[in-house]
Amino acid sequence: LTLAQIAAYPQLVVSPSRANLRGSHDQWFAAKGLKRNIVMSVPSFSAVPNILHTTDMIAFYPSRLLPNNKVQELTVEALPPSFKVIAAWHPRTSESPIHRWILEQLKVI
Repeated sequence: LTLAQIAAYPQLVVSPSRANLRGSHDQWFAAKGLKRNIVMSVPSFSAVPNILHTTDMIAFYPSRLLPNNKVQELTVEALPPSFKVIAAWHPRTSESPIHRWILEQLKVI
């Protein structure tokens, strides 16, 4: 797909910090003179496969979450820049055994 085709297609974005119709790649598309057709926003990547499976939307989805039988990878002419995923927590949980275990698991990724 060309970037213009992707921009025009109905899109789902993941926006964990706020419910809005903006995505992490909007500026990249805008720099190329394109505006994305974002029609839905969800707070977590875990919701994406079920929504894509039942609609005609597309989404940018982390490749490390593939394969998934509910989504299909599309070939595109150019990939947007990658982005960092961060974890944040309240300091009072830093010594919790389960919290420390979760942090160790995240370091593997």
